[in-house]
Amino acid sequence: MTTRRNFVVGSIASLAAIPCLSAATAEAIQPTCHLMIRYLASVTKKSGQIPEYAVMGLGTWAMLTEDFAPQTLAPSDDRLSVTEEGHLAIEIAGIPFCAVAECEEGCVIIVHPNNPKACGKFSGLDYIKI
Repeated sequence: MTTRRNFVVGSIASLAAIPCLSAATAEAIQPTCHLMIRYLASVTKKSGQIPEYAVMGLGTWAMLTEDFAPQTLAPSDDRLSVTEEGHLAIEIAGIPFCAVAECEEGCVIIVHPNNPKACGKFSGLDYIKI
């Protein structure tokens, strides 16, 4: 694993105002690479700007990584990294999805730090109880 991203996740409390864009579901949804790409596309279409990173709880992130074949997470593939703050990150469509212990489980928060309209929260995701 290498540190490739020099952004700062910052305070999770500062992300609390990001609106939830997902509809309520009766059953938890399996977090997958394809679903994260749909979420990215949704936020990008709404705002016209591509978000810079995403955050989620450790259990949600761990379940998301199960969607990847083990060889795609090998150090030589360079998809798995660590942020400057020490958060694990997996890259999907060029966007780092970071595991942040303080983040609420079962949701992903997609962030563009300079444009609040290019942010979104999606909830109802399944996660591993850690």
